[in-house]
Amino acid sequence: MEKRIYPCFVAGKQKPYANAVVVGNTIYISGMNGRSSETGEAVSGTIEGQTWRAFEQIESAMRGAGSSLKNLVKTTTFLRDMKDYQGYRDTERKYLLEHAPELVEEPVASTVVQVASLPKKEFLIEIEAVGIITSNAKFGLRNAEYRRLPKESKHRR
Repeated sequence: MEKRIYPCFVAGKQKPYANAVVVGNTIYISGMNGRSSETGEAVSGTIEGQTWRAFEQIESAMRGAGSSLKNLVKTTTFLRDMKDYQGYRDTERKYLLEHAPELVEEPVASTVVQVASLPKKEFLIEIEAVGIITSNAKFGLRNAEYRRLPKESKHRR
């Protein structure tokens, strides 16, 4: 079975891990956080801003692999502090209502855990995801096209 790798670029440099890997019709998305793709720094100091950014990156990875956010099936969320749980869930709901309302009606499988730390002190959240490519979806973007996808919205929550 073919494996397609979609590299991760932050601040113009390729990271030593993939942003997403597709095997068959399954998309495995690495942990996404509140990081700016352009600077590598947190886009916000709030759980809401970082959650919104993480979902932007998940949606971008799904599109890059030839699918859409509505085909998300599982998330694993790592919170630095469980006190942010409600802010995370509220922002997740707002993002999904705006970008994939189907997932509010038919939610994905989900796990949320608190961790001792994340890669940078300012990061409050990281979300790992699994999605699928439906039979009528396009094959996905080549690496050069993937790098040209929108990096992040100017919208800050």
